[in-house]
Amino acid sequence: MNIFKKLFSSASVQSEPGRGNAPSYSFGRPSAGINVNESTALNLSAVFCAVRVISESLAQLPFRVYENVNDDRIKRPDHPLDLILHTQANSEICAYNFKETLTSNALLFGNGYAEIERNRAGNPVALWPLNPNYTKATRDSSGKIVYEVRGGEGGNVVVMPASDVFHLKGLSFDGLVGYSPIALARESLSLSMALEQFGASFFGNGAALSGVLETPSALSDKAYDRLKETWDAFTGTKNAHKTRILEEGLKYTQISVPPEDAQFLASRQFQVTEIARWFRVPPHKLYELSHATFSNIEHQSKEFIDDTLSPWAERWEQEAQMKLLAPEERGRIYTKMDFKRLLRGDATARSAYYNARFNNGSLSINEIRRLEDENGIGADGDLRVVPMNMVSIKNAGGQNV
Repeated sequence: MNIFKKLFSSASVQSEPGRGNAPSYSFGRPSAGINVNESTALNLSAVFCAVRVISESLAQLPFRVYENVNDDRIKRPDHPLDLILHTQANSEICAYNFKETLTSNALLFGNGYAEIERNRAGNPVALWPLNPNYTKATRDSSGKIVYEVRGGEGGNVVVMPASDVFHLKGLSFDGLVGYSPIALARESLSLSMALEQFGASFFGNGAALSGVLETPSALSDKAYDRLKETWDAFTGTKNAHKTRILEEGLKYTQISVPPEDAQFLASRQFQVTEIARWFRVPPHKLYELSHATFSNIEHQSKEFIDDTLSPWAERWEQEAQMKLLAPEERGRIYTKMDFKRLLRGDATARSAYYNARFNNGSLSINEIRRLEDENGIGADGDLRVVPMNMVSIKNAGGQNV
């Protein structure tokens, strides 16, 4: 049964969100005064960039099915699940977009949900993303995990067993649902939005902070109206640097703190770092390069793979093995995301990797060419070679080394 098409028409998913059953964080209005939710948070470029760089990086990784045969890892492109995970999640969405969608939902809401469509034999045939606003993980009267899926605000509710819902969750307080990073980071994000609005308002008012006009004597109504008309004509960014003429002994006194004194720009820069910290992303991935050098960016890029992408890949792999494989296949059949794809744009790193593998005999010329989507060079290309000055420990015998 395909609940996705039945409940989530294009009209229903545009309804006002219902927040699913993400943990509640009722701390009142943020101190900065601007409410934040998963939709408005994406208006912040740093949040959008963090969600995008993680979800796109994971989505591009080949997600393949393998079989363990006598400790040999054999790729199984003929397995039905391989098509779903690696090529096409369903009849409407490719695997890349599916992985990107579920990961971004998990990053924003703490949870990414998808319906597992099965055939009559019980095998998965498609994965359909579910709106996290209208999907709720709970337990039935017997204590089993079930999912309540609502067809938009005020729509019908369908209860689905846990075995039919692919659930990608982030850090969790109970293992049932994940924390929403946006809800937890509401104070930081509210401050970022307040700084952004302040900057827009500041520059929109002529890049000059407010002040007062002082006069030694009262102005007539006609003089006041003329002054107001001419003064208002100089507001806006286009008139920011035009010269104003003050009459009647008027004197302009600035009363607000200049943005440089209030460290406005430094505060905005710090908020990018703060958002990077919430999403565990190196600042240079959000294009915050104030402290970047060639050496530390290279190291941070490795940290991005180890500390940011790898945990999410592990979540994907284990949920797939638990929900998408038959019980008799588990342990023998498994899924794996291939991080070698991240070397695709770095020819130097790829060359060093292949060279090291070739020199220790773990890859042949033909295997390397296939990894580069190139044809083999014939039977000679299948030979594996090792340096002649190296021997095995067994052959070394009693030689002194």
